[in-house]
Amino acid sequence: LVQQALGEFEEKFAQSRLTVVPAFPEEECSILADGRHLWRVIDNLLSNCNKYALEAPASMWGVPLEGKVVLSIKNISRQPLNIPAERLMERFVRGEESRTTEPGLGLSIARSLTELQGGAFRLDIDGDLFKAVVSFPEAAGPELPANA
Repeated sequence: LVQQALGEFEEKFAQSRLTVVPAFPEEECSILADGRHLWRVIDNLLSNCNKYALEAPASMWGVPLEGKVVLSIKNISRQPLNIPAERLMERFVRGEESRTTEPGLGLSIARSLTELQGGAFRLDIDGDLFKAVVSFPEAAGPELPANA
């Protein structure tokens, strides 16, 4: 799903002159989640990256870690984010106070949908460094029949 989302954003990232450097394990990671809700979480995070990231490499990685599957998106913001991470996840709050064209809902929706599915959502902000981390309990992958 994450690979598909990156493909969907490829043209948008090229127009924004943004390079995403993905790093994923060779083996697939499995979680129990609603595909539509998870798609919306990933879409909102990639959209946020596309709108606000500096024209520089952004990294995205996924990895199983201690019984969880962790997805992280890290980029450098065009503007310093002089706002606490928790405040940035509130509805209608944007990191750029001068922007008023649309409400800031993306991160709030992503967090709500992640938590609704039993996952955890966190933002780490350090000056202009922005990092979103989504994690879900790892599920056993599909088992193959004995005669396969």
